[in-house]
Amino acid sequence: MRSRVLLGFVLASLACGGDDDGKLLVVVRVEPTVQVATTFPAQVLVGFDSSGSGFVVFQVGFLCAPSSAPLVFTSTFSGLDGDASSRTVDGWVIPVRSGAAPTCGPLPEPRPVPPPPADAPGVRTSGQAGLLIGCSAGETRSATLVIRGDVAPAGAASREP
Repeated sequence: MRSRVLLGFVLASLACGGDDDGKLLVVVRVEPTVQVATTFPAQVLVGFDSSGSGFVVFQVGFLCAPSSAPLVFTSTFSGLDGDASSRTVDGWVIPVRSGAAPTCGPLPEPRPVPPPPADAPGVRTSGQAGLLIGCSAGETRSATLVIRGDVAPAGAASREP
């Protein structure tokens, strides 16, 4: 019970840190079935609608070799409108174009990138971001995306920016 109270306090302090902007915490879990079928290196992308910028996409990390365990990428996005009742978040695993030399694993900070083309090879999934915690200074939403081998190809249900 004590650990739940402490976790609630930590989350409240993150969400209510004094700024008026909302935050979005996104966790992307790439299952081993996707890793085995992926061309390496591959980039892990996250995309969502932003009130000021429209549909935005970010690199959150790179896969460089298959693993027998799920790989997890966690990113926090700040400066978002806090009054949206829900937010759809998309995740992709897409091979990197030749010649790129990425760093393997999660990136320290998400990097903005152009949306992937509708016909990009790879896999894609979507999920809803739900309210994690809220206060007068803003709210924090979270989304967990699981990218498995049974999801639609990247271009199957692509969003247009």
